[in-house]
Amino acid sequence: MSFRPLGTNILVRRKEQMTETKGGIIIPDSYRDRCTEGKILEIGDEITKVKIGEEVLFAKYAGTTIENQADADLLVISESNVLGVVE
Repeated sequence: MSFRPLGTNILVRRKEQMTETKGGIIIPDSYRDRCTEGKILEIGDEITKVKIGEEVLFAKYAGTTIENQADADLLVISESNVLGVVE
């Protein structure tokens, strides 16, 4: 599936969540929070503040999850939900 966001929307791949602590304790799925960091895969034609390939932080409950067989952690968010770029 190919997806190109329109306007001020951004396609982001969420960063993988930690499943185990440094001490070896396994974190159950029900306890883990939604990851709010990801890498930009595609941007809409009205985006001016971020670029493809940048790592960004975004609001916790932002966006819509895209169902994709190959990559389950794709999210479409608005540029206004991006909190900042990770450097």
